[in-house]
Amino acid sequence: RERVRAATGHDRLWRSVFVARLTTEPPLTPGVAGLVVRSVAFPRARSRFRDDLADRGFRAVEEVERRRVDVGGGQRARAARLSAVVPVDDATASAGAGTDDGVAVDAWIALWHRDREMVAAGGFYPVATLSGAPDAFASPGEYRERLFEFVRAVSEE
Repeated sequence: RERVRAATGHDRLWRSVFVARLTTEPPLTPGVAGLVVRSVAFPRARSRFRDDLADRGFRAVEEVERRRVDVGGGQRARAARLSAVVPVDDATASAGAGTDDGVAVDAWIALWHRDREMVAAGGFYPVATLSGAPDAFASPGEYRERLFEFVRAVSEE
């Protein structure tokens, strides 16, 4: 953040992570929990995540991928990747993934059932660079790996 601010004057969050734990009363049984995650919780969490990004000013938010991901301990989560643009006034994004007035980001949400709770974790990171600060961001692959390391760490708690 400071490297971008020093090079361009833009001061904002370029990446972020989150975690939320959801419990039900009475607790869901393992068989029912998988059904609830698949048919109710994950679709609602994806929709809410998309809305939250838009509410925070992200533009062109759209889901581009869904898959199952390993979160450690033999557990698998349902995950979705969304693409979006973080608006930046008078900025020029490069690396073929930005726009004239913003930086493209990937945002992920993963949801799984563990013990007596459902866990949602994810975040976003840039997939383009800003001219004037071409070395300010790590590669998208590095950010993606760090994000999924965070998700796996949450799963192990």
